[in-house]
Formats: sequence, structure tokens, C-alpha cells
Amino acid sequence: MDRTDSKTDTPAAHGSSRDVLRANLIATRVKHGAKSAVGCHCSNIAELIKLPNPPADLLKRQMDGLQRLLAAQ
Repeated sequence: MDRTDSKTDTPAAHGSSRDVLRANLIATRVKHGAKSAVGCHCSNIAELIKLPNPPADLLKRQMDGLQRLLAAQ
């Protein structure tokens, strides 16, 4: 049976998990301000994950910093 009423508005239907992560990072940057510490970390991570093989140590440092900042709020 073909279901034409099935829900297709899911993150998986919109692209790769990197695309979804990038969209979430950009939304967080907008929420906190692009020039805030949170916004800077979001921008850095969004740029790093666009690379085919992002440097793991740099990515971890940025993600740890973002997590620390968000936890402190």
C-alpha cells in the first residue's frame, strides 16, 4: 500500500546528519548572537564539519567549549 500521507518532514528526509548538525549549530548561533562566545564556537564547529576529515582535536576542543558555555547558562 502506498502511503501518500506519511510524514516526510523529518531531519533524515532533509539531508545528512552533518547537514542537520550544521543547521542546529546555526540556529544556536542565531539564538545567542554570532559575536557571542557560544556563537563563535557554533561557527567554528559548523566550518570544521564541512571538511571531509576535520581535525579531531580541534573539533573536540570547540565542542567541549560549546558544551561548557551552554551548561553555564
